[in-house]
Amino acid sequence: FYSKYKKAVEKLHKKHPKAQIVLMIPFTQIHASPIRKTASAHKKYCTAVETKSWKLSYTDGLHPNKSGAQKAGNNLAKQVKAILKAKK
Repeated sequence: FYSKYKKAVEKLHKKHPKAQIVLMIPFTQIHASPIRKTASAHKKYCTAVETKSWKLSYTDGLHPNKSGAQKAGNNLAKQVKAILKAKK
């Protein structure tokens, strides 16, 4: 997973060299370590967003329900705003 994910991020950066890339850790935390590792390898233009502490509500243990999705969207928006502000 790591090598292909890293290549995908590098390809995205090559196509959009001025963009800040935000990598969101999945709510299930699957592949969290390689995603963090990818962000760390490209600190200048890439940041990982942690989701473990978001305490979302789910429909089935995997997919957030309406309330959980709203909370996730708000949390992600705050994180992206902070990342973009810090990178200026």
